[in-house]
Amino acid sequence: MSGGLTILALGRRTDRVDDAWARSGRVTSIVRFEHAATSGVRFGKRIFGIALDALILAAKARAGHSGEKFLCANPWIAVALRAYGVSAFAVTGLYAVPGTNSWKLLRRSLKDIPVVTTAEVEAEQWLNEGGKATAVLYGNTFGYPAASARSTVPTVFIGGTSDRDTELIGSLIDEVRADTRVVRLIVADGSGSRTWRGKRAEIQHFDRVTSDEFGRIMSTCDVVFLPILNKPRASGHMVCVGALECGLPVVSSECAGMDGYVDGKFVTYLDPVVSILEQLIARAGDSMDSDQIRDFWRANFSLDAYIARVMTALDQLTGR
Repeated sequence: MSGGLTILALGRRTDRVDDAWARSGRVTSIVRFEHAATSGVRFGKRIFGIALDALILAAKARAGHSGEKFLCANPWIAVALRAYGVSAFAVTGLYAVPGTNSWKLLRRSLKDIPVVTTAEVEAEQWLNEGGKATAVLYGNTFGYPAASARSTVPTVFIGGTSDRDTELIGSLIDEVRADTRVVRLIVADGSGSRTWRGKRAEIQHFDRVTSDEFGRIMSTCDVVFLPILNKPRASGHMVCVGALECGLPVVSSECAGMDGYVDGKFVTYLDPVVSILEQLIARAGDSMDSDQIRDFWRANFSLDAYIARVMTALDQLTGR
């Protein structure tokens, strides 16, 4: 892969992210649409938000950066570039399932553009349909604070909305509301602000919050639970990585998208035949040191670690 890369991304600029890409020695510039919808939703639809924001960014890139090699941080940015007659050099992320309209549109548009996915199952499916892809483990540096000292009340965190298993969440809530254990459950899924209190247990729901606030809330907990539907696409990675950055252990329901992220020590799978609440309370009470978890995150799931993997993958895909 000769020459520098120009990254196309949606969202606000941060020195932390831009400096990390610059340290790779391969990225010469980053072009953003900083006014992209934070939730990705415009006119009541996520597809409208992503499409409109990607088109604006593609127009900006075409006007001021023609002739550069574009590495798109979202596959829909590459689709938007095609609409302007420009081809992306490569794409990171896919987040689509074969047979869906999204998948069909991405296949028609991206064709043989190299794709670096964050789930092995996505790369395999893309390859099976004639595309060019490889998978790497996702990583990021959100700037989340280190977890605070553990409280006397075990505190469980559930966050995010993508592919969440509502039945599994409901089962956990029912266990907590039975009020037989001293425990606190925090749910940051944007569903509205409300609190339930029993004699021994408590459930607190948060409305939509900023990324920084999401990390701050998570850092006050003892364990992070990922109740994810078993779909053949990447899901849960951002919350998992954010939890590790805070120094918190993670428990995930079993799903193909989490393959490679569950190491059995810092990130574990839920046992489907044992009480969810009992497992989470046990993990919250583990003697695991948060600094040790953060060291594990820094070495394996920080933004620097992720960028290094992406660059190696691009070299492999482009035959460098």
